Amino acid sequence: MKKSVRSIITKVKARQILDSRGILTVEVDIHKNKGMFRASVPSGDSSGMYEAVELRDGDKGVYLGNSVAKAVKNINDKISEALVGMDPTLQSQIDQAMIDLDKTEKKAELGANAILPVSIATCKAGAAEKEVPLYRHIADLYGKASPMLPVPTFTIISGGKHAGNNLAIQ
Repeated sequence: MKKSVRSIITKVKARQILDSRGILTVEVDIHKNKGMFRASVPSGDSSGMYEAVELRDGDKGVYLGNSVAKAVKNINDKISEALVGMDPTLQSQIDQAMIDLDKTEKKAELGANAILPVSIATCKAGAAEKEVPLYRHIADLYGKASPMLPVPTFTIISGGKHAGNNLAIQ
């Protein structure tokens, strides 16, 4: 009987794309010897004081300062170098490798918009490697034998920067 060869990450490639509001964001492809997996993360309108930092270039002459070329470069250079050769099913090790690369509390070095899409695409690759649906893979990562359906959440009180009122909370 032929033994199955474990898949590894062979390439990590990022680019700038437009999100649903027409603002640049990061999209990542994780390649492994058994396929390619993609993820992107939109940017928020506001961020709280405890949230990780979204890395923007800030050059007002390029996309009004909203370019994410630095975050893309961080993925294509630093993150890619760290993750190529790793097993995509080892999500916590992959996430820890990116945390260790950044070394800042709010992910200001690499950018949360660089770390998060890589993590999501890797999670999809890990699920495919195990030949299970994504929800099952995530449940396995958290040690849950029988996953539950998510419970919808609704905003009852809306505040914050984008709400158009004086409430400080969202």
